[in-house]
Amino acid sequence: MNKSAIFFDIDGTLWDYEQKLIPSTIDAVRKLRANGHLAFLCSGRSRASIISKELLDIGFDGIVGGCGTYFEYEGDVIFSNEIPWEILKRDIDTFKEINVSAIYEGVDYLFVDTDMFPKTDPYINSLREALKTTFKELKDINSSSRVNKYSVDFRHSSEELLRSKFEGYNIVVHARSTVAEIMPSLEYSKASGMKRAINYLGIDQADTYAFGDSFNDLDMLEYAAHSVAMGNAVEAVKEMSEYITTDVNDDGIYNGLKAYGLI
Repeated sequence: MNKSAIFFDIDGTLWDYEQKLIPSTIDAVRKLRANGHLAFLCSGRSRASIISKELLDIGFDGIVGGCGTYFEYEGDVIFSNEIPWEILKRDIDTFKEINVSAIYEGVDYLFVDTDMFPKTDPYINSLREALKTTFKELKDINSSSRVNKYSVDFRHSSEELLRSKFEGYNIVVHARSTVAEIMPSLEYSKASGMKRAINYLGIDQADTYAFGDSFNDLDMLEYAAHSVAMGNAVEAVKEMSEYITTDVNDDGIYNGLKAYGLI
């Protein structure tokens, strides 16, 4: 079997939405690499929010972060698209103008406009607790801040207004919500990050696999030669995937890799 590259979404795929990681997932990824294949995290999370020791200690060859705006291989940063300061300042002003709550996600930190979120917002509070050293307030952002993408909540605005103000950006809205991920150009997506990774490593697209569960995984799953939907995936992901494995907490990663003979 040729050396393959397997790309894993994190939330809802490698671990559940409470960040529970089961032993069979750890075992599966380690067996995969022991068999000579390459394992990559492929996430909407920016590098600053991929810091869980438990997750990283599984062992991955690289990270495609920020929906394709960042690529790291064997601990070295190969690519990072960072939004120029003048554009970043303009976008900050625009989000405030249209009443959109924003998180500015980067290589080193997440800058959160806490003034725009409710004081008791459970997501922001959990983010602050989980990230600790990489969580910053928006007031700390400056010209040396390395920001790759944005995550926003437009509950007090509208998707139509958001898209009109950020024309030319890649805006991915999460299912049945007012939450969206925004990349600074249409060229950036999880799929573009996968393509960058395999081109860098000289791996054929025919030898690519992707595991995902949500709407921001659709382009990644479409690009991969072999697409695997988690059992807990949204219907749109299941409908377009080549194979549906079991739920994330029911040995989904192990069973999916086993089904393809990768472990």
